[in-house]
Amino acid sequence: MRSDRLKKIILTFFLGFSALASHAAELTLSSPLDYQVVQRKTKDNGSIVIAGALGDADLKSSTLELRIIADGRNGEWQKLAPSFQQATFQATMELPAGGWYRLEVRARNGEKVLAEAAVEHVGVGEVFVIAGQSNSANHGDEKQSTKTGKVATFNGKHWQLSNDPQPGASGGGGSFLPPFGDAMAQRFHVPIGFIACGIGATSVREWLPKGARFPNPPTLTGRVQQLPSGEWESKGEAYDLFVARMKQMGSHGFRAVLWHQGESDANQADPARTLPGKLYREYLEQIIRDSQREIGWDAPWFVAQVSYHIPGDESSPEIRSAQASLWKDGIALEGPDSDALKSEWRDSGGKGVHFSGPGLREHAARWTAKVAPWLDQPLARSSAKGLILDLDADRGVTIEGGNRVSLWQNQVAGFVARDFVKRDEGRQEAGSGRPTLRKSVQELNGHGALVFLQQELVCLDEDAFDSLTQGGGCTWVAVVAAHEQRVGLKDVNSFFGNLKNSGNFEGLWGNVSDDNTVWWGARNGLSFGRFDTNNPQLLGPKLVTGRFYLLAGRIAAGTDKVKLELFVNHPSPVAATEIQVNPKANPSKMAIGQERDAINHPGSESFDGEIARFLIFSRPLGDAELEALFNSLREHYGLK
Repeated sequence: MRSDRLKKIILTFFLGFSALASHAAELTLSSPLDYQVVQRKTKDNGSIVIAGALGDADLKSSTLELRIIADGRNGEWQKLAPSFQQATFQATMELPAGGWYRLEVRARNGEKVLAEAAVEHVGVGEVFVIAGQSNSANHGDEKQSTKTGKVATFNGKHWQLSNDPQPGASGGGGSFLPPFGDAMAQRFHVPIGFIACGIGATSVREWLPKGARFPNPPTLTGRVQQLPSGEWESKGEAYDLFVARMKQMGSHGFRAVLWHQGESDANQADPARTLPGKLYREYLEQIIRDSQREIGWDAPWFVAQVSYHIPGDESSPEIRSAQASLWKDGIALEGPDSDALKSEWRDSGGKGVHFSGPGLREHAARWTAKVAPWLDQPLARSSAKGLILDLDADRGVTIEGGNRVSLWQNQVAGFVARDFVKRDEGRQEAGSGRPTLRKSVQELNGHGALVFLQQELVCLDEDAFDSLTQGGGCTWVAVVAAHEQRVGLKDVNSFFGNLKNSGNFEGLWGNVSDDNTVWWGARNGLSFGRFDTNNPQLLGPKLVTGRFYLLAGRIAAGTDKVKLELFVNHPSPVAATEIQVNPKANPSKMAIGQERDAINHPGSESFDGEIARFLIFSRPLGDAELEALFNSLREHYGLK
């Protein structure tokens, strides 16, 4: 009897314990994934999504916390602020750039820890999409592997170390990705991630969106089809997969697309299947623009020069020229010239189209030489959403007549306003309106600056910048040094502007007074006057002559009265006011070193000084964005 009673007690205890165990909280994480690289938003940090489920527990009464373990050192537990949907949760957390980190998440109730989960390898660094044909994929002669262990590739479902062959791309051989990733990881001290999408032997025609038409087929026709009219069209298979892979990363979830393709369009055995350079340019531009529209942001593209086949058939001038035209027109950035890689850098003893082991490593080095300097630019390291103008004295400057600047080119790929050019109209001496270039300025960490002495460069697109004062808001940022001013129109020495040349005047203008007091304002065209509610003047401090400053102005978005702010060396405004929005405002051409088109008052309303950088965003940057941009520019130029 006593034995039976003991058995019942033990059984009851066991069943109760089992019931408790089956209802114990279980924490699982669906994001981030092991070896995931999150695109950093600034040099120093990035935003990571923490998502998962906590089974059989009241999620909303639990406290979720996260910590990272870096180099064996435990970080502090940080409370998450998740959103809940049934049994799942999601939160966003800022993490410092770097890795690999061990990421730990726990759920607790008071001091009691209910459940824990961890991801062993998480990085915040740089992510690149790699696309094109075989030499962008796994068709190299020798498989490569990451030496740093800080390079990973995403196949659409999971991340893994970037040891060849790369998941997501065609072929089973070697690629340039591991050595390229290693070089970038060593240079920038962050993990590098890849989205590999290359497909061997593809023509640019096969990458077009579904239904895009062309007159002659590529050599391989599996991804295209002929219409009853005799024309050909793309089935869109490569394009759809490509866009889907980019969309998986989210808005601004990767740094750039690296495009390496052209062999299958150049010098085909059947001349009827060779693509004319004009059409190559047209089709690749369509792929770039359509994919940017579909993913919802203007992802930068690098386009390599690619047309090599074998010794004796080493380049196609038409295809190379088409590829280069995309850089020159601001549609894409300049990639490496891989046609220059010959002999020992090619497989089959130098007789093949694919790269040998040394060739893959050299190809990686040439990609690094193009991408790394661009990534060093502060705007490449911070959110550039809405950036429409980037004038950089280190890039896009054309010199003539010694050291005189005839052209300053906008570095924002794809924006309609491209060239700021010299203007002789209205000047007694031809060419006297050209600024000069000062290279390797010691006060700017060795970067350059354009020196303006009552001179100006003008964008001849009359309408490109009209929207800035029509309600959408904007932000401009400049690295400027003022010299001693020569008096023209009293206290108006403009370093930029697009004021209309007649009527009540509409547009923006940034100035220093005759004593170098900085100010800026907007005019809405509702009345004429200087200065009033329709033409406010935001006064800042007096600038020290010859010293470089970080200046910025911001206009809020809105349809009624909106705020204008002035910033000097710090992302807190030194002055603010309001202006009534006029959606019908119609400013004039944008000028740098002048308030408007130089025909009217050449030189007399320009300033004396230097401009190293000038940026315009077609939206008001948020406070955190502005602070990140200030920090990046300050570091880049060595500003105090």
